[in-house]
Amino acid sequence: MTGPVEAPDRLSRVTEHDNAAEASDGPADAAAPDNAATSAGLPALLGAIAAYVGARLVLVVAIAGAIMGIGALVGQTVPLIVAAAFGVLIALPLGMLVFKSLRINVNNHITAYDDERARRRAELQGRLRKPGS
Repeated sequence: MTGPVEAPDRLSRVTEHDNAAEASDGPADAAAPDNAATSAGLPALLGAIAAYVGARLVLVVAIAGAIMGIGALVGQTVPLIVAAAFGVLIALPLGMLVFKSLRINVNNHITAYDDERARRRAELQGRLRKPGS
């Protein structure tokens, strides 16, 4: 069985990036941005994910609180588990709409991190193949 097949657009972006790196003045110029991108890649991704998850959790808590508050206003006691369950059900689609920019930000960070990882992998495979040629 062969390895995973990469999407043609990702492969072309990796190839274009490799061609641009070869056209630079030297390896020292190409090494500096790689180190900066690598060190900022994963923490930035984790920060974007934390912001999105945190915002959605706050939305769940706010909706559950609103359900309990409305129940108290009409004189009914709503159990916390029921309010939380309805809060989650209501917040799932609402969070995707309300926090669309955060979701897009997470997707962009994932794509950038994945592209950088694919580029590093292709570079490593290229270095491993050179001595055997």
